[in-house]
Amino acid sequence: MSMHGAKTVVEQHVKHLETFVVELEKERDTMRHKADLAQLRYEIYIEKYNDLKSILEEMKLEIPTIQRSDCY
Repeated sequence: MSMHGAKTVVEQHVKHLETFVVELEKERDTMRHKADLAQLRYEIYIEKYNDLKSILEEMKLEIPTIQRSDCY
């Protein structure tokens, strides 16, 4: 292969990789964005879970338990 042919092949590979790297960067950014959204969603659900758990505990404290002897 001549120097000119080799240079052309290398230039084609460089051009392809430049395009491919841009595509990979876009994919990486999309994945980061999705990961950020998933993290926010997770935090929201954990907060809701903890809130509901606290409410349930408060309700247990406010509702007196009925003893068996109270039923007769």
